[in-house]
Amino acid sequence: MSTIEQQDNQNNILQELDNPIRTNEIQSQVQHVKEIASYQIDAKFEKNIKQAKVQQDFLKNIDVYDNGKYFYGLTEQMFLKIFNFNESQSQIEEIISKKFPQPLYDSIMLKNKSDQDLVVVSIKNQPISIYKLQNNTQNAEEESLIPKNSLKNVGYLSSQKKNTEIYQTPLQFKYDDNKKQLFGVGKQFIINYDLNKFQIKDSYEKFVKSDILSCFDIPKQNSADYSKYQDIVAFGKFDKKIEILDYKQKKIINQFGLHLGGITCLKFDPLDSNYLYSGARKDDLIYQWDLRKQDTFVHYYQRKCTTNQRIQFDILDNTLAYGHMNGDISFVNINTKETLVNQKIHEDCVNTVKLFQKEDKKYCISTSGQRHYKINDESDTTDSDEDSSDDEIDMEIEQSQQQSTVQKVNKNISKQQKEKVVKQDDSLKLCLVQI
Repeated sequence: MSTIEQQDNQNNILQELDNPIRTNEIQSQVQHVKEIASYQIDAKFEKNIKQAKVQQDFLKNIDVYDNGKYFYGLTEQMFLKIFNFNESQSQIEEIISKKFPQPLYDSIMLKNKSDQDLVVVSIKNQPISIYKLQNNTQNAEEESLIPKNSLKNVGYLSSQKKNTEIYQTPLQFKYDDNKKQLFGVGKQFIINYDLNKFQIKDSYEKFVKSDILSCFDIPKQNSADYSKYQDIVAFGKFDKKIEILDYKQKKIINQFGLHLGGITCLKFDPLDSNYLYSGARKDDLIYQWDLRKQDTFVHYYQRKCTTNQRIQFDILDNTLAYGHMNGDISFVNINTKETLVNQKIHEDCVNTVKLFQKEDKKYCISTSGQRHYKINDESDTTDSDEDSSDDEIDMEIEQSQQQSTVQKVNKNISKQQKEKVVKQDDSLKLCLVQI
């Protein structure tokens, strides 16, 4: 399907969403979520010598570890940050902030065989670094013990390409809890890592040179038809395609897609592995696919996404949560397709939402922020106004594609005429709400 046909298809879909009756129906269902705590992101500006730019820092993503014991994510300024939630004081507290010399693509927390908390970090053009989260204590006044957290490097996962000095740096990690296996995807590869031996266990690399695997997902154990999909990996690429790989047979079994931009988020339904949800950059729709059909989507959800930045959504039980460019977060029942809640949580683009359950309560942790530019005419623009993205590797595929006249004009604006916009508001925060 051509780009023009894809755009026409989405325009028809969006016309349906403009129906005032449907809009009123959704508004009548809106309820409220309860904000539990928030953490203000330090919006310092630092010069990046390589890019000759001044950038505003924000969390690009957030994830949940050990049912909410820790939250962790990466920032634009190449920091790995780990937080915990102090229930007694209703505060999110930063316990780790580690700066890296190169851009960070993804991180994941998991336990090893010795039940230690590990942090695995993907760093541009470097081996994957593995750290152990240590909870030490030190004596303070009045002989009380104060916990002190630190990261100790315990090894590397070297993944050099043959006959080169270039590392295969994953853009995204996933951990298969059932098989206790760590997967990573990136430029022309899917790799299965052995964390105990600190080496590559297995890989699939039958891709063309232009393929960049941007995101992927693995079916959840105990979901419907899991036995049928337990060896399946679904991955998205920056060429707008979604492919299904049978990892055991090392064979691509299907390919489909309808998105207008590169795929940035994929999620299997945690209760039914037959269904896969996908989102892309510069694309206002999240599609629901039925892997038993694969010829077309079965449903769609509307959001506002005009940026190259990754906009992540999440699913817990029957609830789909996704953010919007204006700071809103929508919570939808994927069975009834009803909007349960649509509420303003942030003041800027919501780049990540993550759902988790602790005891009998459900929570959503979210982050906001994106790249902002000020052109020489002093008008505000965002990352969507130029050919850039949250990961430097993203740019390779964009630069190789045909660009519109507007994009070419923006690219010709000299770097001296661009500077980051200083924004003093509460948009750059980590927010925890109960749903």
